[in-house]
Amino acid sequence: MWLVHHHSPVTIFQDLEAQMVLLGRVKQVEEFHLLVSLPCHLVGSVPLTNISSTYSRLVGSQQDGESAPVLSDLFSAGQYVSCMVTKVDQSGHKVRNTLSVRPEDVNSSLPASALGPGLQMLQCSVKSEEDNVFDIDCGIAGTRAVLPKSALGADPPALVAGQVLWCLVDSVRAGDGLHTLTLSADPARLNGAEPSAECGLTRQTLLPGMRLPITVAKVLPGGLQVRLPFGVTGLIYKTQLDEPADCPDDYNPGAAAHARILYTLPVLRRVYLSLRPAVCRLPATEPDTDLLTESAGERLSAQVLDSDQHGVRMVLGDGEEGGAVAYAPVWHARRVGAGRWQRGEKASCTLLAYDAMDEVYIASMKGGKDAPKQAPSLEVGAKVTCRVKELLDQGCKVELDGGVFGFIPNHHLTNVPVKNLQTMFPVGKKLKCKVIHSDPERRRLVLTHNARLVNTGIGLAADSDQLKRGSTHHWIVTKVLERGLIMTGYSDLSGFVPAAFAGSALDDFFPGQIVQCSVHKVRQPSADGGGDRRVTLCPVREAGQQPWCGRVCTARVTGRAADRLLVITEDGQRAELPAGHLTDVPEHAAAQLARYKTGDEIEVVGLVAVGKKLVVSAKPLFLEYVKNKRYPSSAEEVVAGVRVPGSVIHSDERGVVVAFPSPYPAGTYRLRLQALCDGWQPDMSSLTGLEHRTIMLEVMPAPADSESTFVRLSGRINYREEQGGSVYLRRCLRELSELVPPSPAAGDAVTGQVMTSDPAGVTVRLPDGRVGALPGGEARAVGDTVTATVLQAGVTVGHRYTARVLAAPAAGYLLTALLQPPAPPRLVQLPARLGLNDLTVGPARPQPGDTLNVLVKSCEDGVIVGIDCDRRNLRDGDGKQTTKDRPRDKNWQKRNRSGPGARPSPRRPQSATAISYSRFSLQDDS
Repeated sequence: MWLVHHHSPVTIFQDLEAQMVLLGRVKQVEEFHLLVSLPCHLVGSVPLTNISSTYSRLVGSQQDGESAPVLSDLFSAGQYVSCMVTKVDQSGHKVRNTLSVRPEDVNSSLPASALGPGLQMLQCSVKSEEDNVFDIDCGIAGTRAVLPKSALGADPPALVAGQVLWCLVDSVRAGDGLHTLTLSADPARLNGAEPSAECGLTRQTLLPGMRLPITVAKVLPGGLQVRLPFGVTGLIYKTQLDEPADCPDDYNPGAAAHARILYTLPVLRRVYLSLRPAVCRLPATEPDTDLLTESAGERLSAQVLDSDQHGVRMVLGDGEEGGAVAYAPVWHARRVGAGRWQRGEKASCTLLAYDAMDEVYIASMKGGKDAPKQAPSLEVGAKVTCRVKELLDQGCKVELDGGVFGFIPNHHLTNVPVKNLQTMFPVGKKLKCKVIHSDPERRRLVLTHNARLVNTGIGLAADSDQLKRGSTHHWIVTKVLERGLIMTGYSDLSGFVPAAFAGSALDDFFPGQIVQCSVHKVRQPSADGGGDRRVTLCPVREAGQQPWCGRVCTARVTGRAADRLLVITEDGQRAELPAGHLTDVPEHAAAQLARYKTGDEIEVVGLVAVGKKLVVSAKPLFLEYVKNKRYPSSAEEVVAGVRVPGSVIHSDERGVVVAFPSPYPAGTYRLRLQALCDGWQPDMSSLTGLEHRTIMLEVMPAPADSESTFVRLSGRINYREEQGGSVYLRRCLRELSELVPPSPAAGDAVTGQVMTSDPAGVTVRLPDGRVGALPGGEARAVGDTVTATVLQAGVTVGHRYTARVLAAPAAGYLLTALLQPPAPPRLVQLPARLGLNDLTVGPARPQPGDTLNVLVKSCEDGVIVGIDCDRRNLRDGDGKQTTKDRPRDKNWQKRNRSGPGARPSPRRPQSATAISYSRFSLQDDS
């Protein structure tokens, strides 16, 4: 047995969910959205983009000269529409829903096989106009629909592309997997049409607005239980009876009538209907709300019709027949004394709003001090005195002088973090506040109790027209997220600070903190009304603020983690020193990390704060720049052309985030792929190996028409101008002299094991891991121990030699090669990378046995260091010659082939120090 409290439409408040389809009535037509009244006193909004596919296309193509009609030309107040819920937002007693009236949304449950003559209230949209017909979009897959102009009725309306209208199916022709529908939009036919048996309707295919014959099966206290055709049972709530003032007792079981479907709950097997004759009747009539305007704020007499656990219905006036009906929700129907309101009692109420769907006024029966009052027309910034009424999860409800209520959000309660708000804000406490938003029509009054805003002249951003790029305003932190900070100002203004712009750890910010920010970007709402205004902000450093980054101090090692050192600075702050920040060469990080033990002291410079942990750096390049004051000392010195080194602290598929050991440039910066290197875009998977890398960045000039102070950085630096590769190579050599033991001097006796043996000589591995060559002589077996004397042979710096690769560790930072005759048999070391901004990860490496053309760059302390000048003889893992590192030249095979028909091609003179890398070239002219 069905009980009325199980079927009360108020349960839609809990059952409402996305994809649910309901019948609604347009309450108000705005510029960019429709305000729609739904059953059970709910309200929803239809954005401009959820009207129809054709209308969205017209709005999107307005910039190309094609105009779209305004919403006021397509809809009118009082018009009934079928809506699908796309988003539900519940907060307190109010439910704000986002709706869609697109045919493909509202008709998604109706298959093409269920279409038959007589199917009415099919919501469609106009696609285009032909000679005698309109091309119609009914939103059902596998169908094509047309609407003859002769089927618009006696007084045909002017239809435009994108307009939504109700249609009646006249005929269906199926063939080749396509159902062709002929429709009618005659109001006379739509008002009285009923679906035929050919439609094959079920509970799942019932559409809101359909007109069906019903028979009253049972009279319930809260409404009527009715029987529908094809074995379906429905319910008509008492607010949807024939007249607003009717009661269920006025109807007898067995009575027959016609009703319109409001909505269905197929899973719960519930169908809700309305007996109102005006529902979906064409043409639509605008609801009469003059009484709401005439009696604004006044107490009106009323007579109670009935009451239940959800609210009270009453007839305004003395209860005469035909009077307007008002409904007071339970939170507005409290009475002095015990018991419910009884039928026939006299009462008084204040009208609050009008429910266009249920055709009743929403009223409040509270009287005296508890009666709702309009929010006073207070200007933003006015100071008021109030008392705490109630502390809620979202903030504090307060009462002003005169019985007016206001609200203080949590982030406006204090300007310092507070754990126990109940203790700090007890009920009845007197507060001094300032108005930050006032809307008398919507009865909204938002206040702030932040001491800096109330007691000082600081004001938050209040005018959206002043939000220009580069302008500076004060904002208050509303919420701290992993991706950044949500900021708010006065009058519902909001902005966002990305984590990369925060300038310090996000944990250092808290709700209620006032931060001065400059506007980085303002994204206005699109012309079609889609999206909101988006303001991107960048915090401005306050005068006298002492940043952590850029401070040089001595730190003592207190421990070791997997890939970092734990240190404590001389002023007692604990920090982390990643292994990648012990050296300028990331390949040397593991060797440098092994050199330190607990208790060692190291000179560091503050880099960045990650969470509540401080990160320091010991990169020699950073210390050199900071000590020599080569970083900008003020924001005015951060001008176009300035080049500063930075460190990659994070990398992902979009690019890298770079930090500087200096207050200027301030904060962290994100660089996209195209800003990393000139002419090179790395593989996505290789970006994970860029953390803790050092790259040189250049401040780029701002656009000519921009007034923003935001700094733009780029790593696209030409090394031919700066000789950055040479500087970086010398730094590598300096660290190499510490990590690689010097070669034995001439005349020293050494002992080693034979690695390879051939008629030309043998290769010997020394105890320190070095490899030497012993030319000629007797044959030796691999593994034999030999003793030899080091020969003295001169190698000229800057000359080219041919060398054969002896060792090429996959993860190493050096290649070991042996110079070939006529050069003396000396070992040469080749660094894996040569430039500071050489971000290639795991480049193609030569294999043992490959022949290289080596240019000697240095010969110090017995260590010969060179670079590979011509990498054309490299081989891949299968032993085949690879062309990955060859210059990008489609005709290289034609020009390099030998034979009688080969034509010599002119070659450009190339510097002796040119290094050809994958997709870009570096040149060192030092």
